[in-house]
Amino acid sequence: MPTDVGVTPSPDIPSWTVRDDSDTICMLMALNATLETLYLGQIPVPQYASVDRLDGACGSSSAYLKLHWLHWQRVSYTFTITISFEVHGSSYTIQEFNGTEVTGTTVTSWRSASTNFPSAAVGHCMTCHDFEAGSLLFYYYQFQPFAQKSGEEYGKGEECNSGGNTVHVNFFLILAVIVVVVLIVAMATGGVVFFIRMRKRTAYTQVQ
Repeated sequence: MPTDVGVTPSPDIPSWTVRDDSDTICMLMALNATLETLYLGQIPVPQYASVDRLDGACGSSSAYLKLHWLHWQRVSYTFTITISFEVHGSSYTIQEFNGTEVTGTTVTSWRSASTNFPSAAVGHCMTCHDFEAGSLLFYYYQFQPFAQKSGEEYGKGEECNSGGNTVHVNFFLILAVIVVVVLIVAMATGGVVFFIRMRKRTAYTQVQ
């Protein structure tokens, strides 16, 4: 059931504000979550994560939040998470969670989608405790997409209810392997070209 208007998250919880091109607040997000990584185990989603501007991020029927950050100890490790929302009639729902993890030459991508992710009325905020989606574990979150329809503040809070069918997919791409394959192909191509040129040069010498 909706709670009081203007629910304000605890200042201890990492939070972000997203504005559209006219400087109107279109999204308010607060989340206390950890990300399951390939090499570092569980790491927190930090307050210093930056918001990436995406085309259509502040639309009237769809919204996207994309955060990225470098690991504070290992600067070659980069993490990205994206949360997408979509309006259906008078309510909106979480459509998908996805993310990438770049650790040296390895890129890991994951995606989690469900037919019954949490939803809330447009203009209300969505709150949830102990919610898991793909590689993300939320201890608490408070999402207010479409904030242009809630007076640019958190609206009435609706506690999440979830279920349905969830699809979780991981993709592993080893860049080092690709680099090696490219080098092998390049070397093979170069060898063939060199051999052809040598054959032509030898034939030309014999004719003279």
